[in-house]
Parts: sequence; structure tokens; C-alpha cells
Amino acid sequence: MSTKRKKPDENYISLRIRNALVEILIDSGSSRSLIGATTARALKLQIRLLDKFTNRSMFTANGSKLRIIGTAALHFDLKGFQMHQIAYVASELKPQILFGGNFLFENEAIIN
Repeated sequence: MSTKRKKPDENYISLRIRNALVEILIDSGSSRSLIGATTARALKLQIRLLDKFTNRSMFTANGSKLRIIGTAALHFDLKGFQMHQIAYVASELKPQILFGGNFLFENEAIIN
């Protein structure tokens, strides 16, 4: 699951989720956390499908539409803290996983 970047990018963190090393983009401009469906399946995460009343689309910064199919629970260790994040599952997503403003707010993260 690990992707190799040529040079370090401070907007990414590496975490182990279900024993796989994944790269996660920290994106304060996104209101929600997201995971690609392919990544969720590769990590063998349970995808909870959305009910028919839930909005099934989001838009990227460039205006592209993301199709949301459900949610998945991510459990991970971050510097000794056991953490949990619910992420929307997008049918297609680059990067693999994106932690948005909800993750930052819920965890009282400070970006400097």
C-alpha cells in the first residue's frame, strides 16, 4: 500500500492501518476525511453503504465530482495515541487517504 515519493512532502503522514503502511494527505481545505474504495478494499475495511437519503457526492477543489459510496472506520496509532477516524469512501480517490478538517477539529490539531 505504500507509495514512494521522490522527496518528502510535509502534507503527508505515514501510518499503519491493519498492518499496512499508508500515506495520508492532511488537507485542511477538505471538510471531510476520505478513503478510496480500492484502498478500503485492499485494507479489508468494512464499507458501510450510505442510505438513500444521504448525499452521495462531494466536489474537489477543482470542481470535479467525487462519488461517495459509504463510510469506513480507520483505526491507527499516531505517536503512541490510539486513534479512530470515520472516512467517506469515494469510488475513485488520489491520494489513497485524505484526512480533512473534521479530523483536525476533532483531534484539536494545530498546523504551523
